[in-house]
Amino acid sequence: MLAKKLSFLYSAWEGTINSLSIRYTLPLMIITPLLVGVGASSWFSFQAGKQEIEHLVDEVSEKSTTIIESKVHSYLEKHQVLMRSQLAAIQSGDLKLDDFAELQRSFWHQVQQPNLFTNIYFGNERGEYIAVEKESQQTLLKFRDESTNPQRNFYQLDSQGNRVKLLKSAPYDPRLRPWYQLAKEAEKLAWTPIYNSYATDALMISLVLPILEPKTGKFQGALSTDVTLRDLSDFLRNLSISATGKAFILERSGNFVATSSQEQPFKIVGGKQERLKVTQSQEAVIQGTGQYLLDKFKSLEAIESKQQFSFTFGGNSHVVEVTPIQDNQGLNWLLVVVIPKADFTQNIDAYTRFTIILSLAIAGGGVIFGLLMVRWINQPIQDLYQAAKAIELEQLDELTLEKVASRGDEFGGLGKVFLAMAQVIYSRQENMKKMLVTLQNKTSQNQNSKRLAVSTEQLDYWEELMAESQKIRKKFDSFPESKVVSNQLMTLEENIQREIKE
Repeated sequence: MLAKKLSFLYSAWEGTINSLSIRYTLPLMIITPLLVGVGASSWFSFQAGKQEIEHLVDEVSEKSTTIIESKVHSYLEKHQVLMRSQLAAIQSGDLKLDDFAELQRSFWHQVQQPNLFTNIYFGNERGEYIAVEKESQQTLLKFRDESTNPQRNFYQLDSQGNRVKLLKSAPYDPRLRPWYQLAKEAEKLAWTPIYNSYATDALMISLVLPILEPKTGKFQGALSTDVTLRDLSDFLRNLSISATGKAFILERSGNFVATSSQEQPFKIVGGKQERLKVTQSQEAVIQGTGQYLLDKFKSLEAIESKQQFSFTFGGNSHVVEVTPIQDNQGLNWLLVVVIPKADFTQNIDAYTRFTIILSLAIAGGGVIFGLLMVRWINQPIQDLYQAAKAIELEQLDELTLEKVASRGDEFGGLGKVFLAMAQVIYSRQENMKKMLVTLQNKTSQNQNSKRLAVSTEQLDYWEELMAESQKIRKKFDSFPESKVVSNQLMTLEENIQREIKE
């Protein structure tokens, strides 16, 4: 059954192909495989490149997130290392909490380390307070004891950590501040919630270490260091993500902690810094990502492990990776890294466009070359075909065949044979024409003697003439090109028969 179907299909195909002119089938046979090959290779190359891009973007996104997560942890952990080193110094007796001059020297040395800490401070149950803070142009000492109570004095320090001059004084009680109260409640190393600085109103988070009396465990005071949201955002901006990729840190409430964009993670309302929600960001991609997270998870509290997914925003595809940042000190944030795929596909897209253009150029060149080859092959065939038609109509121009015969290939050999054959045919036709003229002359001579009586000898003559005509026609009937001469001979025989009857 299958063989019959295949045979039928082959017959139908063969019938269709055989009915087409070689002028059309030959170009199709040359050009079609070329176009199909170039098109198929370009398509498979594009698909392979697309899959490779997807893999590359996912891999880069994951690696970028891992690196950023590691650096954020490292940035925050160095503050924990500071607190633990200070605690070790206190417990060993190398650092005495009741000697503020010694605390001042120790704190000053800590903040002089480049790119590590901006401040370190201590407060106790008596309301005493000492802090050393490094600003852009100077180092400050903030001090409060019984002599300054309830004021806190601000001193400028020189390059050796000595007081230069008093800058200002302002009321301050460390025991009322969030960092001190958290340390007293937690009784362990802990991060505070984000709050406003008392002096500058800047949003910050503090790492606090409660100091307990060794024997009784009674709370004596708190040691602390700050990380402002501005500093954390500056840290993220210095990290390498991608050309237009963004990284930002959120609280579970959706409020900004830090962002790598140029905007600040807060807004100014009434001269004060207030928390900024991710959905209020001026960066469209950050706002869109935050909204997508809220729509997808309903609540950011639901994100308990690292998540990676893709979403489309602004007509562009983005890869988003969300990673919880948590530690034993109460930190519970979300690190979000969003990378547009276009950051990695620009060069690849340019290469793809170049490949497509090159493929089209190759295909176009192949088509032109194929058509020229078809013309080179088809032209002698057409010349031979036209020559055959001309021979049939006795209108052959030998120059047409000589053009083909002048070629050095197989077509040239065929043209030479065809030209020789045409010359033989024409020679035969000329001989037949001469014989016909002779025969016609004999017939005319006989018609002139028609006035004479018919004798036996004349009748024999007519019969001989008839036989000769039939013999000539029979001889040349086997040549299709002598059809015209054969028709003339038949007409002559009909005339002879009428003469005999008369």
